[in-house]
Amino acid sequence: MQLASVPLARVLGYIEGTELNPRGSVFFPELIDRIAERLEFQKYPHTVEEMNEEKGVEFLEGRWNGVNVNKFVIFTGALIVETSTSTADSERILEEALVWAASEVGLNYKPGMIKRKQYISDLVFYSDIQMLAVHPAFDNLQKAVTDAGERYLWQRREYALSHFALDFDHTLTPLISAPFSIQRRGNALFSDNKYFSEAPFPTDVHIKIVEQLEADLLAK
Repeated sequence: MQLASVPLARVLGYIEGTELNPRGSVFFPELIDRIAERLEFQKYPHTVEEMNEEKGVEFLEGRWNGVNVNKFVIFTGALIVETSTSTADSERILEEALVWAASEVGLNYKPGMIKRKQYISDLVFYSDIQMLAVHPAFDNLQKAVTDAGERYLWQRREYALSHFALDFDHTLTPLISAPFSIQRRGNALFSDNKYFSEAPFPTDVHIKIVEQLEADLLAK
């Protein structure tokens, strides 16, 4: 596996806004201005309508101590940080920014207050093998579809698996979470073995899972 890029590394930390400002002593518009200044955001809320925590108070294109922050969003019960490096960086920025806001702006925050987090990790990578190789039954299916395509689409094109995903039964567990998926990268030739993968895990865990799949496929 040769990592090409990390299009998205998102961490979502669940914490109530009232916990961070229990007595309402922090003036929200001032907090927004201070966040925008400290993280050098190029776009941030300026109107009351844009400061709606139910819809999400959104900051775009900033940086924190040398790491670019693509997006930061404040919701009523959660905070989101997105980078294109790793979820570890996103998580660290969220923690350090809250510690800074407690010291400089007066938020009521201490490390460890965020008890639950969720992640989205996107990877673009190359592989030396066909990552979507599966049971021989699917080889037969691909051949059958290719043959049918030649007959009914008036040209022969080799069909192959383009997407693979794993998910759990959301009717039993109504948790909002992305499936684990691997698909061929758009606008890349199938022969390039270039893929896009998404997972609801930290970036380093995501990479290890893909690397293990690659190793298992090579060993079969």
